[in-house]
Amino acid sequence: MTAPTLVLLAAGMGSRFGGPKQIAPIGPGGSALIDYAARDAVAAGFGRLVLIVRGEIVDAVERHVAEHWPGELRPEYVRQDLDPAAVAATAAGRVKPLGTAHALVAAAPALDGPFGVANADDLYGTAAFKLLADHLAGGGGHALVGYRLANTLLGDRPVNRALCQVGPDGRLSGIVEGAVHVGGGEDGDQELTWRPVGAPEAEALVMTGDEPVSTNLWGFTEEIVPVLRRDFAAFEAGGGIAAGEELFLPNVVGQHLGPPDGLAVTVLVSEGRCLGVTHPDDVPLLQETLTGPAW
Repeated sequence: MTAPTLVLLAAGMGSRFGGPKQIAPIGPGGSALIDYAARDAVAAGFGRLVLIVRGEIVDAVERHVAEHWPGELRPEYVRQDLDPAAVAATAAGRVKPLGTAHALVAAAPALDGPFGVANADDLYGTAAFKLLADHLAGGGGHALVGYRLANTLLGDRPVNRALCQVGPDGRLSGIVEGAVHVGGGEDGDQELTWRPVGAPEAEALVMTGDEPVSTNLWGFTEEIVPVLRRDFAAFEAGGGIAAGEELFLPNVVGQHLGPPDGLAVTVLVSEGRCLGVTHPDDVPLLQETLTGPAW
């Protein structure tokens, strides 16, 4: 079977980090997060790599790849900011990208079969990529690789995690973005809480750490492309771009789940860790988990 493509989302601005963290020299030998993602994905069975970038960093990303990746491994680049909607938004004074759902709309011409989607600034591990690559290569349809909540936390600073609801058939039945907080419980032990984005503190739920969450590691067939295009067109027509909003991939998927005509998304739960950096002081914690350079 043809190896699936992996789309790496590398157009983020890294506002809280202070720069493009996907190519920041975090690991030994100047290895960056995008290097580990590419290495693990290829080892797991993905073929083509498509990097979604933006104009401000494309030269830096291309230079980094040329200096750090094996010569036989060269990705295809897609400029998210050159999509017509992004060009118009930039002309109107908008700076930040239009969201991860729009990133796939921009990449659609480069996709010709089953494909995975991953953040370029997270460490997913080879095992998780292999779960997804095998599922896609075997004709398994749409999928989400979920992780146990506790296996996605680095340090004790608040982070966002999308909580997954999984039906008895192993399919995704709901996905809600929320804020995770690690703090002291009433008995003095650490307590994990999660609450939907925008909800008051009173609605925070205590978590065990075993709950499946999304860290944006998806698998799709080409059938997702018209869904994304329709939703983005509605988002644009509804004033989302003008309001400075973004259209995120989990939100689109979440709105189209369930029978009879909804998306069927299989949840593949990884028992490994998925780690990334949000703030600069996360870097030393992440470095403790790295055993060597990407290549």
